[in-house]
Amino acid sequence: MFRAVLLTLLTAALMAPAGRALAQQPVQSPAAGSPPASGIAGDDTGGAPPLPLDEAVREALERNPSVGSRRADAEAARAKPDTERALPPPMLEAQAWQWPRDTVNPGDVQWMAMIGQEFPGRGKRALRVAMAQREASMREGEVAVEAVRVAGEVRRAYVDLWLARATLDVYADRVRLLRQVADAAEAKYAAGRASQQDIVRALVEISRVHELAVMARERARMARVALNSLMGRQPDEPIGEVSLPDPPADVPGTSALVDLARQRHPELALVERARAVVSAEIDVAKSDRRPNFVVQGGYMWMPEMRDAFTARVGITWPGAPWARRGIEARVREADARRTALDARRLAVENTLARMAGEGRVRALAARERADLVDASLLPQATHALELARAEYQTDQTSFLDLVEAERLVLDLRLDAIVARADLARALIDIETATGGLPAPSTEFSHE
Repeated sequence: MFRAVLLTLLTAALMAPAGRALAQQPVQSPAAGSPPASGIAGDDTGGAPPLPLDEAVREALERNPSVGSRRADAEAARAKPDTERALPPPMLEAQAWQWPRDTVNPGDVQWMAMIGQEFPGRGKRALRVAMAQREASMREGEVAVEAVRVAGEVRRAYVDLWLARATLDVYADRVRLLRQVADAAEAKYAAGRASQQDIVRALVEISRVHELAVMARERARMARVALNSLMGRQPDEPIGEVSLPDPPADVPGTSALVDLARQRHPELALVERARAVVSAEIDVAKSDRRPNFVVQGGYMWMPEMRDAFTARVGITWPGAPWARRGIEARVREADARRTALDARRLAVENTLARMAGEGRVRALAARERADLVDASLLPQATHALELARAEYQTDQTSFLDLVEAERLVLDLRLDAIVARADLARALIDIETATGGLPAPSTEFSHE
């Protein structure tokens, strides 16, 4: 009677609503593939269809507001060359002079109407058009840089969501195994071969797993909010099952990754496009050393005299000392910015090389960890757990040894999941550093 009362009180105190839901719902093994949305994890997919990683990246690049803003800037920049091709508007002018002080009759006044047009010096408009075209190209390069950045953030949020759900799935399996352990302890207690302390320990261990699951659910929700925001969705919109792409069989060497980054990373291309814009600015500034021209014509109305035509031709004097100093200063400024862009390119190359190198080191280490757990540690720990179960049934080992063996197995499963997530993150850093690698279409489970 005391045992039944004790079990009832402990179960009511330790089994939170999430625990009761777990008792009513079957728990799917993570070996089945993607983390199930049942059991201790709860159904957080909301009936949404599965979301492959490639689809998440595609949707983000189409709907992300930051990428859309860059595209709008690029679209606006494409219109600028047309404005540079046009001549400045003509000047229409009306002038009156010799208006007598003792009359208000405009018929006694001499009038002149004129129209004038300014013409840039030879080749100036073509140089400005070329500069505008290079500016438009630079804005398009900014779109590519932003797309790579957003794609990397989407992949990281996707991995975070996968890891949190996979962790919850392992916790669900841990609770299921702990219940089996508690049942075994209860059977032994009923036979007078174990103490009530073993049952209490099992229930406390279950409660501890539920506490860990609360934190894992928080990480899953945070990752879902981040992923939805990056994809341009509502933050609380449900996301279906997620699964990681199968990692490549081999990771290229650091030198090959650095060469790949130099060849195709959009940020390096953006530096080159910005450098082209500065070179065009230098050409435009130097072209201001050539004069501009003004042509003007008009017609004069003169009372009591014959009307007449007028004409005027003007030319600017860019060689004036006060004007020449400004032109030379603009050339020096643009040349200094070109030198700064050369330094920026070296800095970007160094950053990308470090990202690629560190990502490769982390990828190799994560792969080695995952292989070690899967091929050696986890099979041995599983075998040790089976032995501990058999020995506990025959009173050859203690309850604590059984719980420790069970805990070791599930901890190693968590280690394998974390290693796969670390490998995915390292590959994401490599992709970001190299401007994006082709994504495989196959998938691996988190078992």
